[in-house]
Order: sequence, then structure tokens, then C-alpha cells
Amino acid sequence: MKSPTPEMIRSARTKAGMTQTNAALVVYTTLRTWQNWETTVGKGNHRSMPLSIFHLFLLKTKQITLKDIE
Repeated sequence: MKSPTPEMIRSARTKAGMTQTNAALVVYTTLRTWQNWETTVGKGNHRSMPLSIFHLFLLKTKQITLKDIE
């Protein structure tokens, strides 16, 4: 996987029970950046989330372990 889809990002965030603001804080970014990552591909200001940031979010929200991404 090169980068997660907006649907994967949104799903992980909601599974963690977080708002976009809380999720952005977890990975040290801005709300606007997080919103752009969740924007549908081809619409608005969509940006691809780096895979490393997605892994960081999943690790910090205990949705995966380091063993899962090795």
C-alpha cells in the first residue's frame, strides 16, 4: 500500500472515537491537513496521507502493533 484511502483514514479515526481535530493532534498536524486527507480523491483539496503518518496514527490509537507493519 502506498498511501491509505480517505475511507481508510476516516474509518480508523471513527474506530478510535476521535474527531478530526483530535486525530490531527495525535499525529502533530493541523485540522486542515487532516481534513484534506479525508477528502474524496479528485474533490476539493484532497491530499494523500503518507503511509508513515497513517501507521503512526494506528500505533498511537492501538489499532496495530509494530509487529503488524514489519
